[in-house]
Amino acid sequence: MDDSVIRKNLVELLKGGHGHVGARGALKNVAAQLRTAPPGPGLHSVWEELEHIRLAQEDILRYTLDPGWRSPDFPSGYWPAATESVTDEQWSASVSRFLADLDEVRQLAADPDRDLTALIPTARDAPTCARSSWSPITTPTISDRSCKSARPWRTGRAEDQRGVALEIAFRRAE
Repeated sequence: MDDSVIRKNLVELLKGGHGHVGARGALKNVAAQLRTAPPGPGLHSVWEELEHIRLAQEDILRYTLDPGWRSPDFPSGYWPAATESVTDEQWSASVSRFLADLDEVRQLAADPDRDLTALIPTARDAPTCARSSWSPITTPTISDRSCKSARPWRTGRAEDQRGVALEIAFRRAE
């Protein structure tokens, strides 16, 4: 089967820019004072969302590539500790780690030697790499403007906030 079209589309979705701003653009100029400010009652700040996405993406990526990977405790291990401020160094480190893992996911998706239909041996319910990759890939707009808008994180429902986890899993066919 020629899966080049699926791979190309998956890479494009992960890159962003079609129905939403790409991750790099969204995270580029978030003002320091808005990073830890929740956009509304009961909603997470941009910092909390970035860290949640980064931690979840790292876990899914490493879990599928390394059978010895130990996932963090759920749900506490997928959210940062509460904080009133984030230094520029903390912000830059988190963005860099998130983008590096995202680049790795894109490279895996583009690799024709990876079987998108392979089972993930260590996963419960024997999901395939493709099943994991079809989890929501959309990214809510993360920008200075979004922190002031009426619908900053789409609906604010937990499933929308977590939809950016970029659950992509690929393993070399055995």
